[in-house]
Amino acid sequence: MDVDTLGTQPADTLRLNEIGRVELECEERVVVDGYRECHGTGALILVDRMTNATAGAGMVRLATEAGSKRAHWETEALATLERAEDKPSFVNAEERERRWQQKPRTILLYGPPGSGKTREAHEMERKFFDQGAAVVMLDGQAMRRGLSKDLGFSDEDRSENLRRAAEVARLLNDQGFVVILAMAAPDPEARERARELVGQDRWEARNMGAR
Repeated sequence: MDVDTLGTQPADTLRLNEIGRVELECEERVVVDGYRECHGTGALILVDRMTNATAGAGMVRLATEAGSKRAHWETEALATLERAEDKPSFVNAEERERRWQQKPRTILLYGPPGSGKTREAHEMERKFFDQGAAVVMLDGQAMRRGLSKDLGFSDEDRSENLRRAAEVARLLNDQGFVVILAMAAPDPEARERARELVGQDRWEARNMGAR
């Protein structure tokens, strides 16, 4: 994992202080828990048996957990659920635009930790608000404390966190609001899916890590 961009790429080796996901094969049966369930039995240290030097440290991610966690971009809603277009609102999009004096849109500010995306999002929210706009700011970390508290920081979990934020943004856009998202969102494919979900005419993305 690139700690600057939070993106991932294949690697044959890990050097000092590098972070990666690996699969360990043990000579004997080892009892462990997933790190999410129990930090004490879900953490490990690797020691070189010849030198007794610490070779690495890690957290256990169970195979069952890895297989069950995925982003739900392709998951279909239950067929029995009513669609929004089947029960249209009594307030149409044109009326909302006239009321709020704005066109709804979603602005994604993305980048690694420390890139200033959250501060920029707050400043942007302040500016929109002072101009009289109906605006909502959603922060990726705040999502993890509530709506996405079941997610970790794997590629799949980051993608799913963005999907959930995009779903909320789309609902708010439908109500006429401007939405600002501040998230790591390192995967370009996930960002493209979020753009498709919200709608290209309502979507804007800015890379805060490129400044």
